Amino acid sequence: MAGRAVIGIIAEEGSAVFAWDRTRAVIEASGADIIYFVERPQNAFGRRRRDLPARAAMRILLRAESRLASFQQSWFDPPAATALACTFKGHFKDFAEAEIGKIGEAGVDLLVRLGGRGIYRGSILTSARQGMVSIHHGDNRNFRGGPPGFWEIMKGAPRSGFIVQRLTPKLDGGAVLARGDQPTARYWALNRKNLFDAADLALSGLVRHFVEQGRLPEPEPPVASFGPIYRMPGLGALMRYFTKVWILRRRP
Repeated sequence: MAGRAVIGIIAEEGSAVFAWDRTRAVIEASGADIIYFVERPQNAFGRRRRDLPARAAMRILLRAESRLASFQQSWFDPPAATALACTFKGHFKDFAEAEIGKIGEAGVDLLVRLGGRGIYRGSILTSARQGMVSIHHGDNRNFRGGPPGFWEIMKGAPRSGFIVQRLTPKLDGGAVLARGDQPTARYWALNRKNLFDAADLALSGLVRHFVEQGRLPEPEPPVASFGPIYRMPGLGALMRYFTKVWILRRRP
């Protein structure tokens, strides 16, 4: 593309982000300019109190399994970033036009979302010349929502997929620019690690294409039907998972 590409990296302040080491290396090697944007929510994201015990149990499980998988998810802490104030309205994350204007003023060609809560909608999706791309660590024809790599194990899926999408307001229903899958691993943290690594490789290829061609790859034809939306597991689902993965599989 003519001139240096400007790639914006965006995530919520203090959020855990998906692996992007390969993608970062491609951007840095290309000579493209990187501008970081940190989202700063002005209100609390709605959580149901009755879900708190399950969330605590899930964090303990993931922490223990992540040590076994030798994988630790990183947190968004860029060296310098432009702050974007936002608010949660239900499951959506909204930005005032003045905040969105900061992206256009920076001349961003492509926004890469690394993580955070909420579904984007409105003009932030088109604030960069080529829009905003993100990874969904699931095959959106079968698994939408999250958490990444968990429900594939629970449902006995032989393979776990991912997509790289240009975001739209539809949850995990954006324009699919790349797709892939991996054999479903034995336990959640390992399945998650494998998905993160494979998706990072796909995203890095997409970014390389953008820098070299000045445009994103052509998207897939629209998906005929989307999979159900999965949510964070409750205590019952976590107990069934633990029994299936760590008790029954150990029996002779």
